[in-house]
Amino acid sequence: MAHRVAELIQRADSATDPAVKEVAEQECQDLIIRLWETRDNWPSGGPLHTLLPTLKLLLADDPSYASFIRRGKQDDAGGLITCLLKLHREELQLVYQLVKDQMPTGVLESMQKLLDEQGSILSESEYDLISFAIDPSKFPTFDNEEDADGSDEDSVEEVDRISSEESTVTPDNAYSKFIESIESKREEFYKNLGRLLKIDSSSTPD
Repeated sequence: MAHRVAELIQRADSATDPAVKEVAEQECQDLIIRLWETRDNWPSGGPLHTLLPTLKLLLADDPSYASFIRRGKQDDAGGLITCLLKLHREELQLVYQLVKDQMPTGVLESMQKLLDEQGSILSESEYDLISFAIDPSKFPTFDNEEDADGSDEDSVEEVDRISSEESTVTPDNAYSKFIESIESKREEFYKNLGRLLKIDSSSTPD
């Protein structure tokens, strides 16, 4: 639309015939008026304007959803976004449970000792990795937040049920591929922990 307006302006400016110039100017004027009339009918003056903060949040390099979880459902389009946030929260809770279930015996104590004694000299990524392994449910803190739609019907017990041995051996649900991808990253996860704690990665549980 902007290109068309620019084209009409250029045509009007360059026209040598007064009749051609007048037609181009009138067409340009009509187009601009239609453009502004349409824009005035959009929510807050622009398409997706009400979703812009949400989209910026979802597309951020390092998004933080905590403040957004409590916003609730605003409209149909906003409801779709909150559903995505809710699904992401459930996926994070599955990660937490999987890490908790697979943590080798004795490693938690070693990691806590490392944080207590050398936490100040660890890099941010190292500190976050160890903190996540020690208590994944608090990284980030979603367990005490309301669900994206404003209710609290989904609980940690539901996550425990989904990630139980019975449901993860041969998962026949929407999480199967996700769980497989998490399992494929376990070796790398424990390798990083082992490097930090000087633990042989071969001790990773099967």
